[in-house]
Amino acid sequence: MKRKFANRPAWARITKRRYSQTYVKDNSFRGDIALLCLDQVREPLTVTYDGHETCIAANGFSWMQHFPENANHSLTTIFDPNDKIVQFYFDITKTTGRTEEGIPYFDDLFLDIVLIPGRPAFVLDEDELEEALEQTVINKTDYNLAIAETDKIVHSIETGTNVLINKALPHYETMKQSLLSNNG
Repeated sequence: MKRKFANRPAWARITKRRYSQTYVKDNSFRGDIALLCLDQVREPLTVTYDGHETCIAANGFSWMQHFPENANHSLTTIFDPNDKIVQFYFDITKTTGRTEEGIPYFDDLFLDIVLIPGRPAFVLDEDELEEALEQTVINKTDYNLAIAETDKIVHSIETGTNVLINKALPHYETMKQSLLSNNG
């Protein structure tokens, strides 16, 4: 199982970055929100999902990540330089936490859900989850947790009730303003 950190310290593609995080506790969300601004990258990163190419990292892009408390998922929302949402990417998680320095992280439970605006959501890495169970990297409880959490998120996307997606733009605006005021 991979541990992934909000500030992406080992991502060599980013040559100049800004990072900010905050803890939010309101009626609809409780947890950490992190914003990583990719001010300069060595080269753009483009991914292909279901035959559709999407640039997810280039100069001026921003990655905002939600780490909700008491949930088994994290959401990364990717914004282009014009603050347009390019992609929502849910990681299904076994656990979340913070480093001693306070940086949010999660332990990845293999399954991912991708939502590109204007397209249906789809699930990635089901084969990796199956392989992890077969190789006893995870147990049946972890496997069932990943499936149940994925089903719950897909349902919330399909019904338009996913809180994190619905809060993405206002949270991004708040995080961006905070980052700008903290960095002059």
